[in-house]
Amino acid sequence: MENYVGDIGILFSIVLVMVYVMWDKLFSD
Repeated sequence: MENYVGDIGILFSIVLVMVYVMWDKLFSD
């Protein structure tokens, strides 16, 4: 179960970074 939670955390971090980068590109004007 701990490994599962760890994987979710990694995936969440990646998604968070992707959203941040997309947001930055969309609203960088």
